[in-house]
Amino acid sequence: MGMDTKKIAATFAILVIALGIAGYAYASWYSYLYVEGEVDTGYIGVEWTVGAGYDSETEGKNYSSITGYIEGDTLYVTVHNGYPCIDYWLPVDILNIGSIPIHIWNITSDLSALPEGTVVELIADPSYPIYPLEVGAQIHPGFEVYGLIHVHLPQITGQDSTYYFSVTVTYGQWNLPPTE
Repeated sequence: MGMDTKKIAATFAILVIALGIAGYAYASWYSYLYVEGEVDTGYIGVEWTVGAGYDSETEGKNYSSITGYIEGDTLYVTVHNGYPCIDYWLPVDILNIGSIPIHIWNITSDLSALPEGTVVELIADPSYPIYPLEVGAQIHPGFEVYGLIHVHLPQITGQDSTYYFSVTVTYGQWNLPPTE
């Protein structure tokens, strides 16, 4: 076997090896690749707190009261032994117990069982004026917003009356619009 034949055989062997590597790379590049894993995107959740209500009765004549309890995303409020022209305040706050920020999208109330002329409003809690519970509030994980439910019963209110109403808060992920 001459020198030229050895060179041709070596060149052929190198060419076969190079084509094999290129073929393997091509096959690896264009074959399917399956990846399994888990993605945790976070969760939303809130926890309500209802404080002790108070009113505008004169000292020593505390006959009526306001209380509330939470069921789901709704606050149910009761005015006990109400009478004309009295004001009540009920502190409420919402804590974000989720892992992502949320927005308050809507606050609605059912006041149908109250006497005509009753004023019910959600106002900022003066103890926490920079964190008001209001539509549009953004609550980061571990933070709270604070509000006061203010109720003023009108002159037509009967004495020793009990009144009920509810307030529902709709919230959602901070970067998504509300869904209806």
